[in-house]
Amino acid sequence: MNMNVVKGLLGAVALVMSASVMAAPQPPPLKAGLWEMQMQGGSVGGAGMPDMAEVSKAMKQMKAQLANLPPEQRKMIEAQMGNAGVSMSESGGIRVCLTEEDIKREAIPISDGKCSATVKSRTATRWVVSNVCTEPAMTGEAEIVFEGSTAYRVHVKGAVTEKGKQQPFDMKMRMQHVSSDCGKVKSASALQAEHQKQMQQLQKPRKPVR
Repeated sequence: MNMNVVKGLLGAVALVMSASVMAAPQPPPLKAGLWEMQMQGGSVGGAGMPDMAEVSKAMKQMKAQLANLPPEQRKMIEAQMGNAGVSMSESGGIRVCLTEEDIKREAIPISDGKCSATVKSRTATRWVVSNVCTEPAMTGEAEIVFEGSTAYRVHVKGAVTEKGKQQPFDMKMRMQHVSSDCGKVKSASALQAEHQKQMQQLQKPRKPVR
């Protein structure tokens, strides 16, 4: 299995799930702050997901390497990871940040616009959401079951495309509130504001070169 596909798919699913809980007119009473997604089983292209123990070991090795870098270089790399809108814990969980503003808004473009989610049906404790991503190219449908304000479970099925080849995937995961402090992980609203600022800069007329 291509680990880049798995990594991209996990990140995309995490972003889609964070968008899903914010995409309805009446979002559930979720707590703001840092949330972590833990895999509970799944497959991509018929192959099982990588062992989370292996992911955890790789994360610890990467953090050890970062610790040995010059302070300025280390800070730059850590900032780049946070700017992506997701991070990974030592246990292999994918972390995302939700603010009060994010949760209250009806719809939010997440990250750099590479994923979108639409709520198809909703009850007090169960939602069905369709999602589309462009990096990686992914379409799917997710069932979300809320356990309260600090946790919810997700079962998502769909297909991811790599090098023109479509591979089915089936994942089960659980989102858990970790902390009220998001640390260096930027929220969806912060990423959106940065994206809009960048677009405005690009749209400004340039002065002619003499």
